[in-house]
Amino acid sequence: MHRPTQPVAARTSTLVMMSCWLTLAATSALGAAPAAAQERPDREAPSQRLASDPERTTWDVALTVDALGPLFGRYGAQLEVAPVRWGSLALGGAWRAGGEAGDVDLAIGARWWPLGEGLEGGYLGPAIVTARRGAGLAWGAEVEVGWQFVWDGWVVAAGARCGWPMASPGATQTWDVSARLALGRAWR
Repeated sequence: MHRPTQPVAARTSTLVMMSCWLTLAATSALGAAPAAAQERPDREAPSQRLASDPERTTWDVALTVDALGPLFGRYGAQLEVAPVRWGSLALGGAWRAGGEAGDVDLAIGARWWPLGEGLEGGYLGPAIVTARRGAGLAWGAEVEVGWQFVWDGWVVAAGARCGWPMASPGATQTWDVSARLALGRAWR
């Protein structure tokens, strides 16, 4: 009885392929851990912080003085308190030199800090302003946008204000645009 024979090359390639599949199956079975022992991945994203990164400090209180105001005869200061990381309340006052006695400005406002770093970073906020000019009282509204830097408790703030006088005896109704540069101190 005669059996058909395969060429030697075909038998060799079949043996090589079988041995490759057996080797692959054996190594994957030996290297795989049991399903119960495998760690399940966390559903939360891993932190991007390194263990060597310093902790971020959030500043809760800042006291600043107007650095540009004295060039224009206006001396002012502002106290700001951040009860939450993304918002603060500001109380400011200024005295105008060269005018009548009693030229005083007072402002109370709120600020939104979109970066959520307390009193550091970019901010945007409205304020109500009252001004005493001699015997008259004026008031208005303003919006301020800017950036505040804090280095080891020292503050540098730069911003721009746009205001509108609501009731001002003898004054023209016009937009008031000004720049702000303030220096000061911050505390936790």
